Amino acid sequence: MYEEDLQTVGKNISNHNQNLNRLDTYTSLLAGFSIFGILGHLAHGIGTDDIGSLLKGDLELAFISYPNAVAKFENMPQIFSVLLFLMLLLLGIGSNMGMNLTLQLYLNFRRL
Repeated sequence: MYEEDLQTVGKNISNHNQNLNRLDTYTSLLAGFSIFGILGHLAHGIGTDDIGSLLKGDLELAFISYPNAVAKFENMPQIFSVLLFLMLLLLGIGSNMGMNLTLQLYLNFRRL
C-alpha cells in the first residue's frame, strides 16, 4: 500500500512540475514581448533603432527603463506603476516559494 501511495505522489509531482514549467514558459514569453515592446517604444521616442543604447546594466531594465516608459503613459501611469512593482514583488515571492519547495522535497524524499 505504501508503494502505491508513493507512486501516486510521484505522478502528481511530475504533473505539477510539467504544469509549472508550462506556466513559467508562458510567463517568460509574455514578459519578453512586453519588455521589448516597451523598449522599442522608448527607442522610437528618442529617435534611434538601437535598443542596446537604452540600457547599461541588467537591473536598469526593471528599475529605470520600464518605470520611465510607464511614467510616459498618457492614461493612468500611477496604476501601471503600482502594477509593475506589485508584479516584481510577486515574482520575488514566487521565486522564493519555488526554492523553498524544492529544498523541502529534496529533504523529504532523501529520507525514503
